[in-house]
Amino acid sequence: MNYSFLFIIMSICLLHSSNSCAQEKIKLCSDSNIVVAYTKTEDYQLVCNSVNDVIEIAKKIGLSEELNITISIVDRLLINSTVKLLAFFNPNNMEIQVLSMQACIKTFGNNVVFGQEIDRELYRSIIIHEIAHALFWKNMGNKFIAREIHEYFAYTIQLALLDKSHRNEIIFSNNVPAYSNRSELSEEYYLLSPAKFAVKSYLHFVSINEDWPYMLSLFKE
Repeated sequence: MNYSFLFIIMSICLLHSSNSCAQEKIKLCSDSNIVVAYTKTEDYQLVCNSVNDVIEIAKKIGLSEELNITISIVDRLLINSTVKLLAFFNPNNMEIQVLSMQACIKTFGNNVVFGQEIDRELYRSIIIHEIAHALFWKNMGNKFIAREIHEYFAYTIQLALLDKSHRNEIIFSNNVPAYSNRSELSEEYYLLSPAKFAVKSYLHFVSINEDWPYMLSLFKE
């Protein structure tokens, strides 16, 4: 018996006391240390596929690919926040919580991701965004790196891993130019308009010749 894994399962059951642990399933993604808490098999598969996609990006950038995190698909986020969220990553316990797709629609309506009508592809992108945050934290060490750099990294990966038709629609509907350089990034602009911040960040990223290796420079801020 893997007692550390058993402890993780017990902890998740206690954390999600509003759900029945008999209904909630806890399982590792294959060949990884990623623990997934879910109720629908399709969500488990979506999470593990998303993890694999982000790990492939980590390889392209040259980052550590080891992620010891828990990803929980929940109907209610267990977080004290004055702002309603779709998902969040907690670096203190390396846990990601993501509202189920049904809970996203119930709480925020259909047009919840970049102003687009949510579907499985856009829902997957929410999960990818949070995994990207976990990857960033895993590789940043003890440095303080500004929030806008974290978000640049996560949004760029989120949009890069979207299918082309969704990504083009998001870029078209937001209609903003790329950031000219990194100094233009600001937390204030991100807070005012996350979708436009995301598009400006992604367009800046794709304008760079050596795009993925460039991401390493973000960790030297």
